[in-house]
Amino acid sequence: MMRYLRIFQFPAFAGYFLGDTIVRLMEQCVQIALLWFLATRGHSPANLGWYVFWNTAPVIIGGPLTVKLFRYWSIRRSMVVDLVSRALGYGMLTVVIY
Repeated sequence: MMRYLRIFQFPAFAGYFLGDTIVRLMEQCVQIALLWFLATRGHSPANLGWYVFWNTAPVIIGGPLTVKLFRYWSIRRSMVVDLVSRALGYGMLTVVIY
C-alpha cells in the first residue's frame, strides 16, 4: 500500500489528483441538483430527455472539437471552456423548464 501512496510525493500529481477529485465531486452535486429540480418541477419525461441530451452533448459534440482545441490552446484553457459550456447548457435547461 505504501508504494502506491508514494506517488503523492510528486507535487504535480498531488495537485492534479486533488483538483480532479474536487471537480468530480462538484459534477456529481450538479447532477443530483438537476435531477432533484427536474423531479420536483419538470413533471415530464421529456425534461429528463433534455437533461440526458445536455449531459452527453459535450462528449458527443465536444469530443472532436476538444481535440482541435488542444492543438491551439492549453489543456487547462480547453477544460475551462468545456466546463463553462456545460454550465451554460445546464443553465439554459433550467430556464426553459422553469
